[in-house]
Amino acid sequence: MKLKAVTTWAAIVGCVLVRLRERRSVNQPDLARAVGVAQSTWSRIECGTSGMSIEQLMLAATALHVTPAAVLQKASTLRTHLLLQGIQVEPCRSWVKPQGGLLLSPDQLQRFAHACNC
Repeated sequence: MKLKAVTTWAAIVGCVLVRLRERRSVNQPDLARAVGVAQSTWSRIECGTSGMSIEQLMLAATALHVTPAAVLQKASTLRTHLLLQGIQVEPCRSWVKPQGGLLLSPDQLQRFAHACNC
């Protein structure tokens, strides 16, 4: 049985935040500080293994000089691109059923984001 590739909404948002952070030459510890979380927590947010609050999204977007809506729009565009490639997108990790799919790595997501310029 071939496993279907799968990712989560949190991983997609995290991927977009990484790309925005890198484009603006902001390092992870500085962005974590701006959001008010530990660098290790911010790393988990960027990898999609931890969620973030609306307030944290607003603080991150502000530090990256974009709107929260722009972050979510880029994430929505990437989600659409992934769906068109046959990749399943689940709302959260707990929805990824055991043996139900091959979870994409953050590096794999970055390659898809680069391909669709998200």
